[in-house]
Amino acid sequence: MAKVLNEILDSFYKKLLESDTVDEETMRELRALFSSGKKPKANDFVAIFEKAAKEGSHDSD
Repeated sequence: MAKVLNEILDSFYKKLLESDTVDEETMRELRALFSSGKKPKANDFVAIFEKAAKEGSHDSD
């Protein structure tokens, strides 16, 4: 089962990177979240993407 989950996550990461809307730092945080062994919560994702959105808004200033 772990192999299937890893394949799904690899595909997920690849699609996110192809989108040009998710940067490397966000990817590192997502990978850390999934590899922590804990079940991710919605608030975990919100925190990661809020941080990325704030950093992205500073880049466009």
